[in-house]
Amino acid sequence: MKPMNDEFYIGYLPKAPAATARHVRRVVLALAAGVVATGAVLAVVLPYLGAGVFEFGQVRDFRGVVRCDAMHAPRLTDTEVDYLLVGPGKRGALEMCGAEGQTVTLAGTLITRDGRRVIETAGPARQTAEGAAGSEEPPVSLGIMTLTGEIVDPKCYFGVMNPAEGRAHRACAILCLRGGITPVFVAKDRTGATAHLLITGLRGEPITEELLRWVGEGVAGKGEVVRMGRWLTWRLDPASLSFAGK
Repeated sequence: MKPMNDEFYIGYLPKAPAATARHVRRVVLALAAGVVATGAVLAVVLPYLGAGVFEFGQVRDFRGVVRCDAMHAPRLTDTEVDYLLVGPGKRGALEMCGAEGQTVTLAGTLITRDGRRVIETAGPARQTAEGAAGSEEPPVSLGIMTLTGEIVDPKCYFGVMNPAEGRAHRACAILCLRGGITPVFVAKDRTGATAHLLITGLRGEPITEELLRWVGEGVAGKGEVVRMGRWLTWRLDPASLSFAGK
């Protein structure tokens, strides 16, 4: 009869045999080192996804003048900042256009990335004592330009989700744009520098439905670039759109 093997492990014993314990420790340490190494490699090789910030749960008051323009892109402007307005969930904030030209106080949550600021509204605008603020400076044309980049929904792109671009975010972006959120074009040059432009049709009209098939893809198109407040607008001919590189 062979003697009992001392290394035989029984689960209800208070501790594992020494050899088994050493083996388990080595495996656990190797797995932990692998996890750390994998994280370090991914941090280096994965693309930079932007420094978007969503102040989730931090509702505060913003004060400024409501601007909607002919393109139905609601904004809240003050002397220093020009906020783009979006609604809660996957909705736009077109209801704010009822206060066009009025100085208001608006409760909302800040979304910000690359110097651009968006407010997710948290209630109706409250008119302040100043009343109507008059018209904004007229738009300034910067000329016809051919641009290359991507059509995104600004709520997710500027901070609510990360990543919020490319095919991985395409379905979400389409739902946001269909919900009334103003489409934005992220134009990129050969150096990787970006510019953000609100998208309208040639006459400043909404063209969201015509843009949906191009969302989440690298595209090129041609249209007039117009400065509207502190935002640029691309008055685009949808027929000019093509997949970049084709």
